[in-house]
Amino acid sequence: MAKPDLFNYEQPGGALPQADESVILRGLSNAEWDTFVSFAEPLRFAPGERIVQAGESGRAIYIIRAGHVRGELAVGKKRAATAPMGPGTVFGELAFFDGKPRSATLWADDAVDLLSLPFAAFERLAAWHPRIARELLLDLGRVLSQRLRRAESKT
Repeated sequence: MAKPDLFNYEQPGGALPQADESVILRGLSNAEWDTFVSFAEPLRFAPGERIVQAGESGRAIYIIRAGHVRGELAVGKKRAATAPMGPGTVFGELAFFDGKPRSATLWADDAVDLLSLPFAAFERLAAWHPRIARELLLDLGRVLSQRLRRAESKT
């Protein structure tokens, strides 16, 4: 299976504008992408279906392959809408790294196809394909950095 265009900045018509900072694994070859996908779990959600719930445990990251996701972030006792998420966006990285409960509740806006990579699958990926795991970690670090900078600029 060829790597989708949305994971490569250099190809025209790639990432959606709102997902630019979240596009990951663009440095992988098609063969490496296929390897990554073999470790991930494909998931599908119907419109309105809840994907993750704030406060629940779970150590997986998700990559949106198709569809759009909306969310609500719990900030103390207040609620705030998450940024729009579409194809190429990654989410779930905080719980993936720290193992703490989810910080947001997310729903499918329309039919959504995701790739889910549980932490245990990442550990296997890292053992057998360290270059792919390194690319993933560097990209997740970039995503976290850009999201933090964006949040700081709003304060």
